[in-house]
Amino acid sequence: MNGRRSASIWLWSSLALIVMFAILPLVGAIAAGMLGASMGCRVDEAGFYPCPVLGYDVGTLLGVLFVSGWFVFLTAPVGAIAALIWLAFAVAILIRQARR
Repeated sequence: MNGRRSASIWLWSSLALIVMFAILPLVGAIAAGMLGASMGCRVDEAGFYPCPVLGYDVGTLLGVLFVSGWFVFLTAPVGAIAALIWLAFAVAILIRQARR
């Protein structure tokens, strides 16, 4: 029973890592856009604009996070391929456990 539990933990944690890898750039871009809008700052791909918060300029950070959203065009397909490989492993493990 312990082997099944460790396989299950390994499978679900690896799937969570794959999903986080695939969508993390999109989450960063959405967060930067929402934070910029809530603070009244301009955030777009055209450049980095000043955004003072408590005496610090976070405009460059928001701009970099927003532009990094374009990485989702790389991470999403890689994550989809990794999810398909994960699915093949999960099915193989389930079949192997069902035969025991």
